[in-house]
Amino acid sequence: MGRTYAPDAHHAYEFDDLSPQELIAAWRTVATTPWWWWKLPPLTDCWARIDALTKERPVYFVTARNVGTPEVLFQTASWLRCMGVENPCVIRTEMKGILAGVLRAGWMLDDEPSHIHAAREEHTGITAVLLARPYNRLAQGDVIHSGGHIVSSVEQFLGMVQTRG
Repeated sequence: MGRTYAPDAHHAYEFDDLSPQELIAAWRTVATTPWWWWKLPPLTDCWARIDALTKERPVYFVTARNVGTPEVLFQTASWLRCMGVENPCVIRTEMKGILAGVLRAGWMLDDEPSHIHAAREEHTGITAVLLARPYNRLAQGDVIHSGGHIVSSVEQFLGMVQTRG
């Protein structure tokens, strides 16, 4: 088991290789480096599938990142275009569950368990799916026990969307 970092009552992340002080310093660096997220490699290489999906139905790329707001919207949309998503619709909010309800979303993928739970509370018609990551493994059992779904990749999620509609 790794070290747990809980910045507030709703979030807990587990990291194996960092001390609590190193975790705090790392998040501070992320929060104060305006284009930090831009440098990250993508979690997937199936951007053509994602772009095709945006042409079949509304697809929203929702971020809770607060770095450089409102620049975070520009950064995220620019990054998605560089990945091959022609016309990304990017929204910034920390209330992803409420947004999913307002949009009457049929599907949602997120790596933050609290967003998955909130989406399912706000909108019973949604299939909210947790993207399994080492840092959210503490909450994966809770997501399953509450009737949620977990995938190990964006590709697996897209397969669910395409087979189940």
